[in-house]
Amino acid sequence: MVTSLNHAIVKYNAKKKCNAYIIGFLYADTVFVYNTKVLPHKALYMDCGNLRMHFSEALKRKLIASKNCTKFCSLDKLITYIDKSIKCNSLGEAFERMITEYHNQKWYKDYVPFYKGNDLTVNDIGYSIKFANKCTIARQKSLQG
Repeated sequence: MVTSLNHAIVKYNAKKKCNAYIIGFLYADTVFVYNTKVLPHKALYMDCGNLRMHFSEALKRKLIASKNCTKFCSLDKLITYIDKSIKCNSLGEAFERMITEYHNQKWYKDYVPFYKGNDLTVNDIGYSIKFANKCTIARQKSLQG
């Protein structure tokens, strides 16, 4: 059983297939996109054995000031991408759909785990797309072994 945050991060990093991350977050009703090669350690936490991520307001302000962060769209525009007919049911799925379509690729709901593939490939770089609002990075079951 994975019992500590550091242990979970080590297990996750050993199994992940992505090369980089596209992370979305909300600040003042605006969606920002943060591109990074590593998950922000300060945003990670354990919840019932699952590795999760959430950005504090202080971290959001720090990321917005960085060169790896850009303003992407309004919260209202993100909400318009929720479409239950194609199983796009949450802000996280809507963000993944927006980013995928932004890169001229077709989005569809998939169930590919982090250790088998990534969410998006652009210029031979595999990305994991996350929306940093208490999102799950990896479940306990997938970290074990």
